[in-house]
Amino acid sequence: MKIRLKESQIKYIQEALGNDIPTYMKDIIQKRYTGADELLKKDIPKHTDVIPNVKVEVQDENITNRTITELIEYFSENIIDQFTKSTIYKMYYGNPMSPLNILLEKSLPQTMQEDSLKSFTWMYSKEFRLPIIKDNDFKNPIFSNNKSGLATFLKMAVKAFPNELNKITDEIINSIITDKNFVGLREPIVNYQTNIKKIRDSKLFLYITD
Repeated sequence: MKIRLKESQIKYIQEALGNDIPTYMKDIIQKRYTGADELLKKDIPKHTDVIPNVKVEVQDENITNRTITELIEYFSENIIDQFTKSTIYKMYYGNPMSPLNILLEKSLPQTMQEDSLKSFTWMYSKEFRLPIIKDNDFKNPIFSNNKSGLATFLKMAVKAFPNELNKITDEIINSIITDKNFVGLREPIVNYQTNIKKIRDSKLFLYITD
């Protein structure tokens, strides 16, 4: 159904769309769409009763359950997809025969190795058992009871096994820890279960705005 407005109802305020949205949204529009500048210069239509704003809660459980399930799947898949772009993933998960992978496999709990998101969470923990530096055998590494984060673990591992891990320099360790994908995913990965619970407990609304 088309809604036709009378000329008296078509009133505009003297404000352009580009002045009414955040800068990051303007940047996205300009990167993705041809003729974006002309679009952002257009005036914003003034609200009228003919085009009402609508916000209603969706009560149909079939719709809400399916939508929430799909949202959780999308959320999880995107975390994994983004993490595969991190430096630690390429060096460890993406290179199963590397010395670093072999060493981490022996230090990670079995439950962490079986679940991608759990092992991702482990990378942000302070639960890495630190290898003993003196007289340590790479084939049968000995770990102390001392625990720390990934950066300290890597530095201690390089000292304990300088021959096997000679390619892991301080510069590489720093690139792992400061990697934008690794740093940016800390919150959604560490608080994954909390975020999933929030999604499950959320209400679903149909929202239409002029």
